[in-house]
Amino acid sequence: MGARPAAAAAVRPRPLRRTGHPADADAVGRNRIHLVAGDLAAEITRLRDAGPAFRGDVVAGPGGRQILLADPAGNPIELFQPAHRLASPEEAS
Repeated sequence: MGARPAAAAAVRPRPLRRTGHPADADAVGRNRIHLVAGDLAAEITRLRDAGPAFRGDVVAGPGGRQILLADPAGNPIELFQPAHRLASPEEAS
């Protein structure tokens, strides 16, 4: 028996289904991009100067602080700063 040729399978993922519309972006359960910020106040200042539309004010809770904004197409983006920053491996040693 000869050696079997190497084989690879490429699987094309199904396209994402978009539910809802940016107009209902504030609705409960709406998907959004979630970005972690090390300094939320500094990011808010930087982005306000750039002009995106914020959707309300900073909300604080036991897990951290967050604010919502919209990308140019109206999709929601959440900026989040955790209440407790985890030490990096360099800081832990």
